[in-house]
Amino acid sequence: LRSVLRFRKFEWNPVTRRLQTAASISDLRAKAKRRLPGGVFDYIDGAAEDEVTLRRNSEAYGAVEFRPRVFRDVSNISLSFADKNLFSDHSFTIGPKDRLAVFGINGSGKSTLAFDVLFAEGQRRFLDSMSAYARQFVQQMERPDVDQVEGLPPTVAIEQRVSRGGGKSTVSTVTEIYHFLRLLYSKVGTQFCTKCDIPVEKKSISSISTLVHSELKKGKATLLAPIVRGRKGFHTDTAERALRQGVSHLYVNGSLVETDGFQKLERYQEHHIDAVIAQLDKNSSSNEISKSIDEALKFGKGTAKLLKPNGQSMVLSSEMSCPNCGEAYEELDPRLFSYNSPHGWCSDCRGYGYIATIKPDYDKHDSIVSAELDEERRITKSKQVEKEVCSTCNGARINEIARNVRIGGKSINFLCSLSVIKAIEEINKMNFDGVDRVIARDIVKEIHQRMSFLDEVGLGYLGLDRSATTLSGGESQRIRLASQLGSNLRGVLYVLDEPTIGLHPRDNDKLLETLLKLRDLGNSLVVVEHDDATISRSDHLIDLGPGAGKEGGEIVYEGELGFTKKRPTKRK
Repeated sequence: LRSVLRFRKFEWNPVTRRLQTAASISDLRAKAKRRLPGGVFDYIDGAAEDEVTLRRNSEAYGAVEFRPRVFRDVSNISLSFADKNLFSDHSFTIGPKDRLAVFGINGSGKSTLAFDVLFAEGQRRFLDSMSAYARQFVQQMERPDVDQVEGLPPTVAIEQRVSRGGGKSTVSTVTEIYHFLRLLYSKVGTQFCTKCDIPVEKKSISSISTLVHSELKKGKATLLAPIVRGRKGFHTDTAERALRQGVSHLYVNGSLVETDGFQKLERYQEHHIDAVIAQLDKNSSSNEISKSIDEALKFGKGTAKLLKPNGQSMVLSSEMSCPNCGEAYEELDPRLFSYNSPHGWCSDCRGYGYIATIKPDYDKHDSIVSAELDEERRITKSKQVEKEVCSTCNGARINEIARNVRIGGKSINFLCSLSVIKAIEEINKMNFDGVDRVIARDIVKEIHQRMSFLDEVGLGYLGLDRSATTLSGGESQRIRLASQLGSNLRGVLYVLDEPTIGLHPRDNDKLLETLLKLRDLGNSLVVVEHDDATISRSDHLIDLGPGAGKEGGEIVYEGELGFTKKRPTKRK
């Protein structure tokens, strides 16, 4: 019988014939020599202080043997390569929280080492740790041609490539700045009337009843209460709940359906569901109208709709209504500012900010969705001369209601039209009082932090609404670097490909400080670089060469800054 144990500070009690804790390893050794003669305890030379091997006397204790388990030091990342590999018969170690610079002439194997070995193996191990269900949705990766890799954490590659985002991706969306701006404006923004340009106010039920009376003189109408607005799901539970509350009909995605026998909806499509409260006309009494409005506002949590015979609806709100013209507005929601959703995008350009001169042919497609996807691919690939700025939103991408929500007199589309540096100045000018200050405190902090990261990596000149498809490879890489800084990840290995390329020398120091911040968070960095300033500020260096192609793949130098040839090369 063989058993492998790792334990700390134990001793053998000959009376109870059991292991018990000891004060220290030295105390255990002294007790073993004093009380238990005959070599009951054997110690392994060179073992760690907290590791002990207990080997019982086979004759006295039934041949039970305790053997030490070998524990390797995984605090470092170590690699060793087989002879068949490009990096033949070499090995090296990256310390924790190191910023490693890999340099050498073009074609010497720098990118192979950084991306095809380190990054690929880290990604493969991460995917292997996922469940079998999750792995079926991702492409399986092959093991790199490396003999042994130890201590490798999850890896993130930040390469030089143009962003693969769609036509709606911008600098603010890629860095998640826009996500927090949407949240800020929906929580503490002030809605202004699109007609009168004055702040909307709460409205009494009597004033809403007067407005409904005037509309009923023009014809009959249906009073609705919104219960689902732009949410995905089957919504059978919503129908059951409405049925229990006495609602006999629902207005679902523009169609009237009975609540009893409600059929489940498409799970992955957004749906709009309104409860039908009452059918009203000019002969309806004032008491009936007031009672129905009160019921609809309670059911819709302060919001109701008046559906006219022509299909148009009027929003009735006790919370947000214009004091001048009486126009009502729904409660602010982050989706209102999203140009990826019909809830917020401009109805003419559908969130692109521009309109292609050639319209999609819906007759050639099976559905509107497939036609829109085809249009997005075409718009993304089309040249600038084939696009026209949307005359409705003037390139703002969002609808009129969203463009009229302001904080300190500034709309969200105004902020996005500024450069990063100018936007930081505007954010710093914002003042909040009372509850708004508590709500905005953490949101503004996240926005300011992400904008500052962009400035630190030398991208303060970029406009927040700049399309991600127009960025250069170096700009895209530094934007992803700023996004990683905002994520605050720890224990990750970042692999970067010449991050200083295209930077003015005055911005190099900013970028290097950013890399050091990423390292100081508890991460390791592998940087493929030619820049002298980056190499000189690295903690560990690997010089590959001595030539390119077949003449490369050898580690000419490894270690701290010293540039003394450390390894003899096999090639002349």
